[in-house]
Amino acid sequence: MEEENTRAVIGKNSFWELISKIIEKIGAVVFTIILARFLLPESFGAYSLTISVALIFIAAINYSVDRTMMKYVSDALGKKRKSLASAYFKYIFKKKVMFSLIASILLIILSYPLAVYVFKKPFLFPSLLISGAYIFVLALESSYESLFYVFKKVKGKAIKETFKQFFRISTILIIFLFIAKSYYVVGVIFGLILTSIFVLIFIRKYMEKSAFFIFKKEAKVKIDKKRVTGFFYYMLLISFIGTILSYTNVVLLGIFLPDSMYIGLYSSAIALIWGLTGMLNLSSVFLPVFTQIKEKNLEVGFNKILRYSLILTVPAAFGILALSRYIIFFIYGESYLEASIILSVMAFMIIEGVNGSIIFTLFSAKEKLKYFTKIIAYTFFMNITLSIILIKVILSYTNSQLLASTGAAVSALISNYFFFILLIIGLKRKIKIKIEYVNFVKPLIASLIMFFSILGLLNLVKDINLIFGIFLVFVGVIIYLLVLFAIKGACIEDIKTFIEILPATNLYKLRASVLDYGKIKEI
Repeated sequence: MEEENTRAVIGKNSFWELISKIIEKIGAVVFTIILARFLLPESFGAYSLTISVALIFIAAINYSVDRTMMKYVSDALGKKRKSLASAYFKYIFKKKVMFSLIASILLIILSYPLAVYVFKKPFLFPSLLISGAYIFVLALESSYESLFYVFKKVKGKAIKETFKQFFRISTILIIFLFIAKSYYVVGVIFGLILTSIFVLIFIRKYMEKSAFFIFKKEAKVKIDKKRVTGFFYYMLLISFIGTILSYTNVVLLGIFLPDSMYIGLYSSAIALIWGLTGMLNLSSVFLPVFTQIKEKNLEVGFNKILRYSLILTVPAAFGILALSRYIIFFIYGESYLEASIILSVMAFMIIEGVNGSIIFTLFSAKEKLKYFTKIIAYTFFMNITLSIILIKVILSYTNSQLLASTGAAVSALISNYFFFILLIIGLKRKIKIKIEYVNFVKPLIASLIMFFSILGLLNLVKDINLIFGIFLVFVGVIIYLLVLFAIKGACIEDIKTFIEILPATNLYKLRASVLDYGKIKEI
């Protein structure tokens, strides 16, 4: 009965997480398209650089505190100790407020020297200044949002995302209609602040209905502060390096490239990759589950999750590679066409991004973070060194800012896969879980056949419109699935599993799910 309930909860939360991600990423894509088309590459580059710097200040704090909160509050709830869960929440949330306030003040103080002396772009000063307030509000919103996962109320996150995306898009449209172009970037960041405030209020009201005890002032409960602090600082170090790793290339391009237009081209490509990666990434759903799951079931469950993830991510990467030019044109317009070469390079970051996140979730759940800290540090130094070398060498020999931006993309791709390989090695050595590598091979074969089929069709029709582009995607999906089934990379049971996650089925009576603790057929 307990296993069936666990499967039902995972199925239900996976479905709502998927819906939430779809709403979030569609909203983000629409938001990015509107920004890109109104701002054009140069101003969009300025906006992207500002946000990248702001997120370097706060993203590490958000991720580390929120993961710590999810782990320890979930653990207390798993033991049915509500007072302990409340104590953990309050203690960790206070840490979040303190660190976020420090980061916010620091960014405000450094906004002028960063704009004038580091980037040599004084026009960035007002946007960097106001982003100091933005990151504080964003930090509070992020902590409250993690409660959706802790209490397995992921449906609430989907409602929140609907509200957030509608409000955010509506706000920036009003800004573009009523303020001067010279204030667009500052206006957009102000709109983001307003959005985060309204979302924060919504989450608080929503969670008070189903988890009111978490906010109540109760008698003090003793918590293991040393254990929490140790986990938090490991997570902070990991996420800080990871955050810098994520935004290093945008910052380096801001330093080395005189024209912010090429920062805009790079950012437009990576925004699409991050958007699709986020949509396919369900790792947050599995952190509370991996924390509580029995060791003997862990390897089987993990490999099944990874298998389904690879079935989705491998063809997505090859599809983007084949259609990168058309994707850029249809989404951003002709002004951004040069970004297609950057998008082609970055396409394979989807595979590493989604599946690396799933593996990291295991490391977090099992508190095996020392090894993870080391490999992400190695990756950071590798990426920053390789990026500087490639950018400077390319600029020296070609003086092409576009090729320099592409060099930054190549550096990111190489570094990310270096990290992914070390992560897989650590999975076996530190957590004693073996990956079934056949799960990589069959989606790869089917994706290659799909890729060359799409290229063949593109050679027959040199120029395509939106309708033919959608037709190509549809044909690619059909070819991929036919080949995958033909080589036994998937079967009818997999279709049943996906169907059972749909809302039309009874989610509380799932016969199978992504974590099946019973006998699993070898495919």
